[in-house]
Amino acid sequence: MLQTGAQVIFGAQPRGMKEVFQGSVSILHANLSDSRIAAGRLSMILVVCVYLFIYRTKLGKALQAVAQDGRP
Repeated sequence: MLQTGAQVIFGAQPRGMKEVFQGSVSILHANLSDSRIAAGRLSMILVVCVYLFIYRTKLGKALQAVAQDGRP
């Protein structure tokens, strides 16, 4: 039902997205687009941010305490 509703609203034809970054880099005979490199960098930054949030903030430590609580 949701899929049919989405097709009615947006149409059945697939749509593409324009790439924000143009170009590519060749590393060890593998071509990587600049968009994929940017996505990889962004994901690494987000992982570091989540790590710092969980282990360095008061709320993060509270979340850890709740997760380790043994009560059912």
